Amino acid sequence: MAQNDETNRDAAWSAKELSAEELEAKNALLSQRVRAVAPSQTRTVADLLRAFAGMSIQARNLGQCYEVLEAMLRDPDRPTILLGLAGPLIAGGLRQVIRELVEHNLVDVVVSTGAILYQDIYQARGYAYYRGSIHADDGALRELYVDRIYDTYVDEIGFAKTDTWIGRVADELAPGAYSSRTFMDALADRLDDPLSIVATCRRHGVPMFLPALNDSSIGIGLTEHHHRGVVSGKPGVVISSIQDNYELTQIVARSPATAAFFVAGDEARIREHALGAGRGIELHRQGGQRKDGAGREDEHAQPCDLGEVQEQADQDQDPAQARADIDGRVLAVRTGAEHAARRPGGRQDVDADPEVRRHRKG
Repeated sequence: MAQNDETNRDAAWSAKELSAEELEAKNALLSQRVRAVAPSQTRTVADLLRAFAGMSIQARNLGQCYEVLEAMLRDPDRPTILLGLAGPLIAGGLRQVIRELVEHNLVDVVVSTGAILYQDIYQARGYAYYRGSIHADDGALRELYVDRIYDTYVDEIGFAKTDTWIGRVADELAPGAYSSRTFMDALADRLDDPLSIVATCRRHGVPMFLPALNDSSIGIGLTEHHHRGVVSGKPGVVISSIQDNYELTQIVARSPATAAFFVAGDEARIREHALGAGRGIELHRQGGQRKDGAGREDEHAQPCDLGEVQEQADQDQDPAQARADIDGRVLAVRTGAEHAARRPGGRQDVDADPEVRRHRKG
């Protein structure tokens, strides 16, 4: 009886007859079936990532991110890949993931907030990050000279000593205007840590740009240096944002193609130059609810927003998203292992412009 009732209900329900145009639209929407992953048929991380692309929700996003990264690294035009960084990535444990992107020739230029590379320098000088709690009493931590970055603790005394060290490095340099990457090279030359991102970039000739350097603790160290110059009446080091603009523009202008890979944030300057070149691929975080990709540095576990941006690309396509904190590690480790030895053209010399070379060498 229950089965008959069900049959009668189905018979009583009727849908409107679709027009030919509506049927075509419906068939287009229902043209790609979700493919369930078969664990027994995935033998490598790469197999799993590719299988994810046929699934749904976060798995599909991660799979699509991997497909775009593969396209970037296999592109015969050998695009200059610009890596944009924002957020508490070093304190969050991504230091070696980022360093290996540089070490394995997966990126050509780094554009970062000052905080990220400062945190790398802090660790390169022998300090560490410690597991903490978001429920800690910040007042009590302050009394003990312990800083908190979300659920991570750091030594405030170590921060203060690192600030002072940076200012003393500036004291050693000839007075004048420096680009942020020239100053970062000077800091890198004084670091003795092979696992440092900053030192690895310097060793491989990968330029580091910090558009908001003064807003970070690097800026605090430089302010100490500036104060000593004011008191003594001597000129000092000044970071020139215009020189940054010039050097980064020259790199992009001289590249046959560009691609941008944003992790946990969207650096406006690298985004503008990389996409302004007309060719490339974009992978970045979409912060909060804003569609432009911008977000605060203290937003945690935000997704990254993916879209292929080329000369004739559709700018309105829906972005894919993947978590930068976990998925970024999977993508970096997998792409590093698979593509390090196969990227066309070897490591690029992004300092082809003699004027850029002159400014960088000081």
